[in-house]
Amino acid sequence: MENELKTLLLQECIILGDFTLHSGDHSDWKFIIENMSDLTKRKLERCIAQHIEAQTLPIGIESGGAYIVREAGYRIYRYGTISKDGILSLTAIGGGIHGQWATLVDDVVTTGTSLTVATQQLRNYGIHVVHTVCVLNRSTVPNSRHFQSLLTISDVENYLRKPPNDS
Repeated sequence: MENELKTLLLQECIILGDFTLHSGDHSDWKFIIENMSDLTKRKLERCIAQHIEAQTLPIGIESGGAYIVREAGYRIYRYGTISKDGILSLTAIGGGIHGQWATLVDDVVTTGTSLTVATQQLRNYGIHVVHTVCVLNRSTVPNSRHFQSLLTISDVENYLRKPPNDS
């Protein structure tokens, strides 16, 4: 199923053009998670759920990550979002947040700055980030036990090299 999901994400979420990314880098393509179809949202929900560490609170980083945990049909009874200003919003989790373990979720990782900042902000709340999941890793940060991505920059480059209608 992951290969089918990868193909759907590449077809639906890659937009060609001249873009300035949040990192300040320029690119001739951009990944727009909000372009997913309902079918792709459901498939992504199941895939991301498999990567969320058991007994952790999924927290989405503002915009893309928040979209995944809140808008993309991620049907869990508790999750959180964190803004770039460090404002944490939580659904009903019961009990306190101090000492809570979290899986940080984002749509795209380019430099890793958002992950670093969000992790520090969550530490300030007493929340421990034990795992990070993203849909697209644009960086050279390799997947590891604590960082998982569904797509890599190589997946996008290979997809963009294919002739049209050769998906």
